[in-house]
Amino acid sequence: MKIYLKMAALLLAAALAGACSKSQEKPVYTLTTTLSSQENLPTRSVMTDTGSGIATTWEVGDYIWASYEDNGGLGAEARGIVTAVDGSGNATVSVELTDPKDGGNILFGFPYKHWAEGKGLQEDVQRGTLADINENFSAFGASGALSVAGSSVTIPAGLTMMVDHCIWKLTFTDGTNDITKKVNRLVIHFGDEYGDEYTVEPWYPYLDAIYVSLYGQVDAPVTITAQTYPTTYSASKASITLDPGKFYSSNILVTPLP
Repeated sequence: MKIYLKMAALLLAAALAGACSKSQEKPVYTLTTTLSSQENLPTRSVMTDTGSGIATTWEVGDYIWASYEDNGGLGAEARGIVTAVDGSGNATVSVELTDPKDGGNILFGFPYKHWAEGKGLQEDVQRGTLADINENFSAFGASGALSVAGSSVTIPAGLTMMVDHCIWKLTFTDGTNDITKKVNRLVIHFGDEYGDEYTVEPWYPYLDAIYVSLYGQVDAPVTITAQTYPTTYSASKASITLDPGKFYSSNILVTPLP
């Protein structure tokens, strides 16, 4: 079963406002941006499994990563913060930009740890929960051009945050019993020996369902290895397609490895 993630398109409207500080060598602008529904940390936004998809909600205090061009021809980074959330779920985000370049590109990313600290979907161990994905392993991004005039900076309206990942909700059976809670390590491997690989080590107590954040796959073979104590199980499929921005849920029949 697959359904669209409810967070698939996050509208970024631009508004702005700010003033440069005369006490600094380079001007600092405060950009105020409105994000529709959806560290250091923790991030406080919420991901919820509705049964038919994943719904997200912004909360005051969420951090947003930003990377932009400055007038020195260098890339700069900044951390924005959600300062308010209205009744429709739209968030007001404020971020300070130092000496931004007129016409220069700006990239917004969420969650903060994924973008600022390089939390990799494949490079780091996931924990199998939506809370962990929301804090570390979801991948939203949007880019656009800045307009700097006098003491203000704006972004063209209609900038859209796109989802780079999908979420796969997994449960496991040995043909007789549900063994999901017993799984203490899960490895999902796509393609040949050089293909994408994801590792999940659920926190104790073990989980009724294991959520994994993945990049998209097109007609890729997949092998899933589920380790319990003392048995290791496996399952494979010759071809699977997983699209970014979608939510998948599967009950997997696994067999013991010899």
